[in-house]
Amino acid sequence: MTRKYLSRPDWKRIAKREDRKMYISEADFTGNIHFLKMLEVSNTLLNTKFEIPELIVNDNYSWILFMPDNEFYVIIGQFDNNDNLIQIYVDIINDSGLENDELYYDDIYIDVILHYDKKVLIDDEDELKEALKENIITNEQYQSAYKTAITIYEDMKSDPDKWMNLVNKYHAIMKNKKEI
Repeated sequence: MTRKYLSRPDWKRIAKREDRKMYISEADFTGNIHFLKMLEVSNTLLNTKFEIPELIVNDNYSWILFMPDNEFYVIIGQFDNNDNLIQIYVDIINDSGLENDELYYDDIYIDVILHYDKKVLIDDEDELKEALKENIITNEQYQSAYKTAITIYEDMKSDPDKWMNLVNKYHAIMKNKKEI
């Protein structure tokens, strides 16, 4: 498992950034949201999971990260420099909390990705299986992570617009919010 922080403070590739965060309690989402605008990056990042590789980190790109209360996943909406949604990346997690005033989560390998063209895939399932085989995670953790991934995958397949609307809505709100 990998400990990740919602604000990505350890990302050396981001030379200049803007961060905004807030707690939301609405009908469509309850939890923490972090908006990250990458004003300048030293290294780009390419997504190669779909047919055509696409940049997901570049100058003036933004990510909006959602950590829902009482769930075992984190939603990451990734946007280009024109605020077009590239993809929604969902990290399945084992645990989350607060450490040194930073929200963190423990990524448990398996992920679900919804591309802007509404293609959906489960990623790194092999890493989850390997972690179980190597006794890095328990069978209970494996079953929980796999079940969460399948549930999200099926929901994204049946209603991708629900996920896209959520991410686009809060991205629009957070990008215009005064810096906190």
